[in-house]
Amino acid sequence: MPSPIEVERESLIRLNDEIKRKRAECPRAFEQAHAAITAIGEKLTEAHNTWLRETERRAQALAACRSAVRRDAPPPDCSREEYAVQQARQNQRKVEELRARLQSRAGEFRAAENQLNGALERTAPHATATLDQKISDLGQYRGIG
Repeated sequence: MPSPIEVERESLIRLNDEIKRKRAECPRAFEQAHAAITAIGEKLTEAHNTWLRETERRAQALAACRSAVRRDAPPPDCSREEYAVQQARQNQRKVEELRARLQSRAGEFRAAENQLNGALERTAPHATATLDQKISDLGQYRGIG
């Protein structure tokens, strides 16, 4: 049966390894998050451009309907075209709002990322150095290190 000192030493080794692993994984996780944010931003830009084109197309259809006035007939009913333009503009505004929210949240994410990276850079090296020293001390005490 291992002694309490050996158990503690093994626990410290696992903790130290975990800190080092997490420190190495953080940049990759942030890169993946940035890639996902960028992909969403690109999709929203594409959707925005689509709705800009669609709004213009529907506005042209409305203008064509309104210009189809004949003297010998009642004015044309352009309510469908008007509704279609309103819907396209509404969709365009929704996408613009989503883009603005994404930019805001991305900024918040970057601020949190910077704080975490700063904390990692300040504390992780000290923590691993302290753990390395404690592991070494315990190993020397038990004659295993």
